[in-house]
Amino acid sequence: MVELEKTNVRLQEEVTYLQSHSMRNNLVFSGIAESTNEGQEDAETKVRGFIHEKMRIAKDIVDKISFERVHIMGP
Repeated sequence: MVELEKTNVRLQEEVTYLQSHSMRNNLVFSGIAESTNEGQEDAETKVRGFIHEKMRIAKDIVDKISFERVHIMGP
């Protein structure tokens, strides 16, 4: 039983590590209005606009930001 508990703790630690490793480059923005038929390009444009307008980062800098993926999460 003790051996199984040790294995369980080790596996939980490994899962936590893998989750944190996979999320290390993720950013989550909230408060961005979305439309129902929005594609990835539209979402990326909205995120760029948000970064420029709300976070007040210069447009030339925002335009240089490289996004690997942009996802819209529901409410």
